[in-house]
Amino acid sequence: MTRPDQLRSEHDWLEHVARGTRDHGCGYDPLLDNDDLAPARILVWLGVLWVLSIAAIAIILLILPAPAHGAEVGALRAVVNVAAWHSRDTTTCDRPGITVPASDRPGAPMVTLGGSETVELRTWTPGFGVGVDLSEDSMLAGGVWRNSQGEVVPYATVDWRPLRLGAASFGLFGGFSAGYCGSNNGGPVPVAGAAARLDIDRVAVHLLLAKKPGDNSTAVGLAISVAVP
Repeated sequence: MTRPDQLRSEHDWLEHVARGTRDHGCGYDPLLDNDDLAPARILVWLGVLWVLSIAAIAIILLILPAPAHGAEVGALRAVVNVAAWHSRDTTTCDRPGITVPASDRPGAPMVTLGGSETVELRTWTPGFGVGVDLSEDSMLAGGVWRNSQGEVVPYATVDWRPLRLGAASFGLFGGFSAGYCGSNNGGPVPVAGAAARLDIDRVAVHLLLAKKPGDNSTAVGLAISVAVP
C-alpha cells in the first residue's frame, strides 16, 4: 500500500495521485490503493488467454475437417478479438474531482485533482469469447476484451447480416460493452452499428463499425472466429 508518509515530498505525493487517476480512472482513491500491480496482472492473464485462444484455433484448423459452408445453425464458435481502428488518436474524459492531502505533513491543506483528461486510444484490443450461429445470417457472441481505453471488460453482441455477396455478408449489430470514461461512469453502455463477415471454410473474419461510447469518434473492430464442432 502506498501511503502519504512513504512519499518523500509534496511533489511525489501529487505525482502519485495524478498517475493513479490516469491509470485507474474514475473513482480512484490513492489512500486505498493497496495493489499497484493488479492491473498489470490482469493484462498478463488476458495476454496468456489470448495466446492460448490463438493456439486452440490453430489446432482446430489443423486436425478437424471444414464444414460444408461457413455458417451452420447452432454451431459454436471460438472468438478472438484482435484490433480496433479509430477516427481519432485520443479522446477527452471528464474525471470526478478527488480531494487529497497536498503532502504527508500534519495539517497539510487539501487539494482537489480531476477534470478533463486526454486518453490515448489503443489499436490492439485483445480479447476472447464464445459465439453461436443463430442462423446463416446471425451470430450471438460474448466474452471479455481490453477495450480501446485500456480497460478489461465484458462484452456481448448479436448481428444480423441479410445482405450477401459470395462468402461475405453485411448487416447490423447491437450489444453492450463497458469501461468507457464519460459513459455511465465506466459502466455498461449500449453499442450498435454496421457488421460485416467473411467466411473462409471454418474461419470467419468479423468487422464491426460503430460510434464510440462517450465521444463523437467512430471505430472499426476486427475479430476472428472459428467453428467448433
